[in-house]
Amino acid sequence: MALNVDLAPHERIIIANVSVRNGDRRARLIFETEAKFLREKDMLPASEASTACEHLYVLLQMIYFLDLNNDLDQKFVDLSKEIMDAAPSMALFIAEIYKNLTDRKYYLALKEGKKLMKYEEELHSRLSLERA
Repeated sequence: MALNVDLAPHERIIIANVSVRNGDRRARLIFETEAKFLREKDMLPASEASTACEHLYVLLQMIYFLDLNNDLDQKFVDLSKEIMDAAPSMALFIAEIYKNLTDRKYYLALKEGKKLMKYEEELHSRLSLERA
């Protein structure tokens, strides 16, 4: 079954390891075979990652495109441990991400990574409010 992806004007998408930017008008891409792709709204460039969970998300993007290997797995474990040591409440999110990675459901791991980043942002907001 084909997958349709509608792109807004000038929206970027990465397909496999190729970055594609849409032109001036909306466009529809039809994927007739299975392919790994990531829309611009789901991308986080490494240069823009400033928090631990954002760095973890960048790593998840790499895993999504390259598949999990021993080196990336070890980086994930090390960074996850640092995050959980600092904020144990993030362990449930990380456990779900790791479950998806071990099941080779890399896109679902990315979606859980977005939830983790949102939770991290909420924690930062709460801390800012408490300090005010």
